[in-house]
Amino acid sequence: MKIDRLLGITIYLLNHGVVSARVLAKEFEVSIRTILRDMETLSLAGIPVTSLYGTEGGYKILENYKLDSKLMDAEDYSYILTALQGLQSGYNKKGIRDTFEKIQHNVPDKKLKQNIFVDLSVCHEGNHIDEYIKSIEKSITDKKCIHFNYTNSNNKTSGKEVEPIGLQYKWYAWYLLAYCHLSKNYRWYKLIRMRELSETNIPYSIEHEPSDILMKRMEEEDNQSYTTIKLKCKNEIKIPVQEYLRGKILEENEAYFILQIEEPTQERMWFSLLLGFGNDIEVQEPDSLKERMKTVARGIYDLYL
Repeated sequence: MKIDRLLGITIYLLNHGVVSARVLAKEFEVSIRTILRDMETLSLAGIPVTSLYGTEGGYKILENYKLDSKLMDAEDYSYILTALQGLQSGYNKKGIRDTFEKIQHNVPDKKLKQNIFVDLSVCHEGNHIDEYIKSIEKSITDKKCIHFNYTNSNNKTSGKEVEPIGLQYKWYAWYLLAYCHLSKNYRWYKLIRMRELSETNIPYSIEHEPSDILMKRMEEEDNQSYTTIKLKCKNEIKIPVQEYLRGKILEENEAYFILQIEEPTQERMWFSLLLGFGNDIEVQEPDSLKERMKTVARGIYDLYL
């Protein structure tokens, strides 16, 4: 419906600042001509839309304009409550519970029933992780450096002094994005590999961009090495293989299928999974991984002689 699109465009402009007609057309799946008409409609409705010219031009809404919170319906509140419950299940913080109570109080339909639930309890990697997250959050707010001992994927430990930027849960683990004083660059650090974390009184050395922008750039500029692996898998384990390894099926028949996956070379999880599938999976490529599988398998066998 047009009214829904107009409301969506208004919210999008409020959240993203200057946006071109081309971007809006792509976002709302309409033509640029339709977007131009929508801008006229919004202006006539009293919404302060302005247009900017030039290469960085587009449309924007004046910064002092605010939407009426009553525009949110019961379904909107349901999404917010579901997200907060999920966050609360993965990070035990009183502030999250307090926010949940405030939002729940404002739900217009008190009989609203949630049908979707998100359980992030897998985020709990140990008691010290919750404490580290709280310490890191405080340091980010105070713009102060932290120090910790860090063991990398090659099992080498060294001291780190960094400027914490943001925390992210991904790949079944908590990660810290921080500016490293030694390398003079941004790095990801896995919290489970940290020990003896402490806050310092050393202020940030530079002004950093917002954490979401830096995280997106880090993902786009991912420079870690990956290994392309080709596996011959028995058909009876197709579902668990696709669940844990995913990847692309290159060919299949009644007995087996060929799966190609691409994994970070230095990570251990995928290699452990391959071992866990035993003789139901055969590594076809690369040869270096075949030799590694043989060496580890012999070591395990010799352990139980």
